[in-house]
Amino acid sequence: MGSTKQGQAPFGYRWQGGHLRLNEQEAATRRTAFDLFITLKSKSAVARALNDQKRFTRSGKDWSDVQIGRILECSSAIGRYEINRTAVGDDGKRMATGFAARAVVACEPIVTQKVWSRTAEILRAKRTARKADPEVTLAGLVRCRCGVQMSHSAERAEFRCSKCATNLGLDDLEAIFSGDFG
Repeated sequence: MGSTKQGQAPFGYRWQGGHLRLNEQEAATRRTAFDLFITLKSKSAVARALNDQKRFTRSGKDWSDVQIGRILECSSAIGRYEINRTAVGDDGKRMATGFAARAVVACEPIVTQKVWSRTAEILRAKRTARKADPEVTLAGLVRCRCGVQMSHSAERAEFRCSKCATNLGLDDLEAIFSGDFG
C-alpha cells in the first residue's frame, strides 16, 4: 500500500519498510474515537471517554480535545495519508508547502467512508461562524483603536479587544453614540 517514509506515522499506523501498516491497538482506539464523536459530538467528551477507558496516546499520556481533532481530521483514517505538507525553510523554520510538492500515500483504512463523512459533517457544523448578538445593537460593528473588531461579553456588559485587551463598557459606548457625555 503506501510508500516512502515521511515523518512520524499517523496515529493508528506504523512505518514498516517504507509503507504505512496498521498498528491494530492504536487503530482500535482511533475507531472508538470516531464512534464516540458521532455519538457525543464533542472532541472534549471523546478525550474524557478515552482517558476513562485507559486508552492513551502513543506516548502514554491523556488525550486532549486538540489531539482528538487531529485524529478525526487526518485523512489516513480513510486510507489516504498526505505527505510533504511542510518543509524546512532557509531560516530553519517549518512552513507549509504548496499542493504541487505534496503526495498521497495509500494505506489501509481505519474507518468507512460513511463514518468519515458523518464525522466531517459534524465537525463542519460545529465550525459555523458565530453570528452577532441581535440583542446588542453594535455587536459586530465596534472596532478598537488598534483596528481589531471588538467582541461583546454578555456577562460583563462590555466590548473587548482580543489584541490589546482594551475594554469598553456598554454604558460608555451608548453614551458616545447618543451624544450624552455628561
